[in-house]
Amino acid sequence: MLASFGIRFVPMPAATDAEYSMLSAIFMDKLESLAVEAEKSEGGAA
Repeated sequence: MLASFGIRFVPMPAATDAEYSMLSAIFMDKLESLAVEAEKSEGGAA
């Protein structure tokens, strides 16, 4: 269902804890930006 909205999840292997932390931070930033865009498109305050 998310793919029909243009959202796809891609598995990313992390070989180290540092890589995992970096990828997690990027992922969380992306989720936050998607949430802001969704609120804007629904007419909410962002």
